[in-house]
Amino acid sequence: MNKNKKVLIMRYIVLALAIVITIIPFIFIILTSFKDFISIMSNKVLFSPILDNYKNLFFSRGSDYPQFLQNSVIVSVVSTILSMVIGTMGAYALSWLRVPYKLDVIILTWLLVVRVIHPMALAIPFFFILNNFGLYNTKLALILIYTAMNMPFTIWMMKAFFDELPRSLGEAAEIDGCSKFQIFRMVALPLVGPGMAASVIFCFLLAWNEFLLALILTSTPDAMTFPVGISRLAQQFNVNWGEMSAAATAFSIPVFVIALVAQKYLVKGMTMGAVKG
Repeated sequence: MNKNKKVLIMRYIVLALAIVITIIPFIFIILTSFKDFISIMSNKVLFSPILDNYKNLFFSRGSDYPQFLQNSVIVSVVSTILSMVIGTMGAYALSWLRVPYKLDVIILTWLLVVRVIHPMALAIPFFFILNNFGLYNTKLALILIYTAMNMPFTIWMMKAFFDELPRSLGEAAEIDGCSKFQIFRMVALPLVGPGMAASVIFCFLLAWNEFLLALILTSTPDAMTFPVGISRLAQQFNVNWGEMSAAATAFSIPVFVIALVAQKYLVKGMTMGAVKG
């Protein structure tokens, strides 16, 4: 066995170990969601699977978790759409259009500064602003905040994709009589499709998994998102491990499905512009 083959085998072994270490917590959570209370407390390996945790969580009378799930879907989808629409147009303008006095550098720097600020530092200002405008404890408040927080990421990411496109395409379209917006919509936008898919997934994940601001800015089931709902299963003297595992499993399914469907575009989007010819 030559040296190259040994190195290749070692890489596969390390990769396999990394995969196993990564998926073990997910398998544990999924299995726990099908256990009864006694099996969970005794940590049984062999058990009779049940669906009671899912039934109690989503189908019992008075349960708020269907509402929590609906709120998360609405907030995540709408904020992702707004972030992509505004952010993609902003990225195109900063990349392809002439910005005087190097304002593009200032804008990008400011967006980066805003993005790196920890949400905890913004929670109290957000609370007072939303309360003054009568938006506290509403889904609209979370949509606006998640859009504002995701836009810097979208602009930076999409600008990198637009920067890789040859300007000759826009010049040729302009000679043919296309306006700036037509060049954006008909020439540039179709070419950065994989990059948009990657940006959509990341924006959706950021909004879908956000917990801190949703916890502070919502107080009733009408606006609470699913991560906040999961935290309500952990009380001071009792933790409902079965229903919490069921909630975590159900909460992970949409992300898994989206990533699985858009895997091809995600890989293309992450590698666009990695090699320059």
